[in-house]
This record gives sequence, C-alpha cells and structure tokens, in this order.
Amino acid sequence: MASQKYILTEIKKGYNLSWYVCSQCYYAGTIKLYDDTGKVYFTCSKTSGSTSYQSLAQGHDDFTGNELYLSVEIPQSTKIQQSITANSVTDASQHLSVKSFLRNVFSSIPFCIYLIMIVMAFLHLALPHPVIIFTKIAGDANAFLCMLMIGVNIHLQMDSKSFRCIIKHIAVRYALSGVLAFLFYRCLPFSLEIRQAMAVIALAPSSSLALIFTMKLKGDVIMAGNICSLSILLSTIAMTILLVYL
Repeated sequence: MASQKYILTEIKKGYNLSWYVCSQCYYAGTIKLYDDTGKVYFTCSKTSGSTSYQSLAQGHDDFTGNELYLSVEIPQSTKIQQSITANSVTDASQHLSVKSFLRNVFSSIPFCIYLIMIVMAFLHLALPHPVIIFTKIAGDANAFLCMLMIGVNIHLQMDSKSFRCIIKHIAVRYALSGVLAFLFYRCLPFSLEIRQAMAVIALAPSSSLALIFTMKLKGDVIMAGNICSLSILLSTIAMTILLVYL
C-alpha cells in the first residue's frame, strides 16, 4: 500500500477551511485532512474502480491547530509521486534537490529552445527559411497573448494599502532603472550608440513573464498585473524622453 503525508504550511491557525474532494482515478483510496491536535476535518474514501467523476467530500471548518496535514492512502499502488500544488497550497515535506531542479529546468520547452538557439548562434548555424516562416506565425501572437494576460489581471478597484504598495514598487523600480541608465550611458566602455541603447533598455517596462513567475511563486497576480500595465505607460514616456535628449 502506498501512503503519503503532506504538510500544508501555508494554512495558518484561524483560517476558515473549505474543501471539495472529487476523483476520476481508477484506484481506490482514502484521503484525510487533520491537524497536529488530532482534530479530523474530513475523511473520505473512494471504494470503486470507476473512472467516472465522483464527488467524495464537501464542507468547511475553522482551522484550530498549528499544523495541517493531508494524508493519502492507495492500497493498490506502491508509491505516490505527485505532490500538492493546488491553489497556493504547498507541501513542506517536498525538498528541492539538484536532480529535481535539473528535471524541472530541462522539462521547460522555452528553456530548451533558448539553449538550442544559443548553441546554434555560437556555431553560426541558421534555421531553414521555411521553418522561420512557419514559426513566425506563432511568434507574432506573443505580443497579443502577453497584452491579453496583463489585461485579464488588471484590477483597477483596490484599497489604499494595495495602492501604496504599487506606488512603492514602481518608485523603487524606476529609481533603480534611472541609476542604471545613467551608469550605462556614462560608464560603459562602448561606443555612443551602444551606450544609448543600453540606457534606453534600462527603462523598459516590466516583462509579462513577471505574471507567470508571480503565479508560480503563489504571489499576488492582480498586483503584478497592475504594476506591469502601469510600467508600460511610464516606460513609454520615459524611453521617449530619453531618446529625444540622447
């Protein structure tokens, strides 16, 4: 029998828990949610081998313990390899290793493509023209998808705390960008054209990839969307002024 205990560290004492457990798995098993005081919030079992959608448990309760655990038991299996990463719930028992890091990195298609293209650039190799034409169709959609992702996460209604946080992030970001632009233009040992380009790039807006990284780090995606959208406006103004005076 395979069993696994997950430590849900992001759930703090006093939180109100709400759960809905369902399954489309073939194997039967038992799931239990409990805390360090021994309080059991729910226990549910899947007894059949049906792969149809099954609702197993639903409810809510206040978390009164100090640590929350989720245990999974599957009698027909020998090992449980999947960790819990649903809706900002992370498992403290899962530790990052070199093997898992390399597996995650090299399972990323964009990373592998970038790596291949860097090697090809060093070797002075070029893709066939028909391949470039074909991939350009998907590449042209990147700008639209990035703007769509930012637009979906913009939330103009915010409280004063969120507004102050956004202003602080923007102020720190553009203060550092201004310092970098000055250093690039004055201190780099390159030609004037390269120093001008580096200074302008330093004032570029926040990358839309920031939203993806924010999601992966379980951060505030709405705030990241607001900062990205605001940085586009500010960077457009700042880069235009810099181009005029340089």
